[in-house]
Amino acid sequence: MPTSSARSPSEPRPAVSVSTYICPETSPEVATALAERGQTPIATAARTGLLGPSTIIAHATKATADDIRLIREPGATIAHNPQSNLKLGSGIAPVRSFLDAGVPVAIGTDGPAADDSLDLLRDLRLAVSLQRGITERADHGTPATPSPPSRRTARRASASPPRPSLPATPPTWSSSTPPQPAPTPS
Repeated sequence: MPTSSARSPSEPRPAVSVSTYICPETSPEVATALAERGQTPIATAARTGLLGPSTIIAHATKATADDIRLIREPGATIAHNPQSNLKLGSGIAPVRSFLDAGVPVAIGTDGPAADDSLDLLRDLRLAVSLQRGITERADHGTPATPSPPSRRTARRASASPPRPSLPATPPTWSSSTPPQPAPTPS
């Protein structure tokens, strides 16, 4: 009889949406996970079958290239909370890397303890400005030199309809696909 409570990724998945705080949000959290489990928190979530198309991962400011692949493969979404991450000193999510890998990114405000105003429009503007600072680009770039997410892309993140499997999910930010209307329930 197995002693682990971890579910095999091949077992059927319950029909639920998962919105979770899976670090890596801070460097000490990642260091602890690596010391205790020998893998990042994202890798642990993937190994236990937690990641899927109904999973929203908050923050992910310390996501590695391998983490991004593990997030993309099952179709999980990132919730980017720029003001919260700055207030808490936990870093800046690699949004351009997520988008380049095909990972949907939603914009969030986190909560009142970590974002004093809960102003989504301010956080949208902040998300664009931070990515411009990281990429050192303010233009729209070329295929050889991709630009930071534009304001238009950020607006799509706040205006696209939520996916039907996640009725309370924030809209997603995707650099490659325009928002699609949600199907009407039967």
